[in-house]
Amino acid sequence: MLYLVAAATLAVCYLILSRIFERLFTKRYCAEILGDQSSLNASLPSRLSLSVLPRSRVFRSVTLPIPSRDGEEIQLGTVAVNRSGIFIICQINGGGILENDPSGKWKHIFSGRCAEYENPFKAQQGARDLISYYADAAGLGDVRAHSLIIYTDPSLRFTYQKPRGLISASELPSMMSRLEKRGRLSLKEVHAACKMLRNVDAY
Repeated sequence: MLYLVAAATLAVCYLILSRIFERLFTKRYCAEILGDQSSLNASLPSRLSLSVLPRSRVFRSVTLPIPSRDGEEIQLGTVAVNRSGIFIICQINGGGILENDPSGKWKHIFSGRCAEYENPFKAQQGARDLISYYADAAGLGDVRAHSLIIYTDPSLRFTYQKPRGLISASELPSMMSRLEKRGRLSLKEVHAACKMLRNVDAY
């Protein structure tokens, strides 16, 4: 009996310590990536996501054919899958000011330059709808697509309130972990969603 109590105590201690060290190592790893300016490229969202998700659930590139439009398709960068759904992740580099108008175009003013582009949440609506279409075709009606926008410079300032899906790059791993824990999808559904993204032409 004492042996079982001791074994259970050691197992609990091991789990607690492993989680603590895992968080510390993940935080340190991500800080090193973000501290290296050469790492702030298109691979950043996938590298940060891979710090907390299995490789099979992070896609560096996804191509979605548009049904009934022969040869037309939507190209996506990083896409990650967790128990809360499918997440399209893109990034904004540089500090300065971001005019993140919720109803119009966004303007990023940085180092004397101004870049104007569509609100990414609105621009990705078609891609999210298309992912939901393919998920339904694969029998995954509960799987939904979402957008996450990460910014790499913590000094970036915003002229409007930040939407929930606009986060600093350093927050991405912890957000992915929280979404994984709180999500309602089963692991079977998560694996099926990953299979769907890998073989989207079959649907």
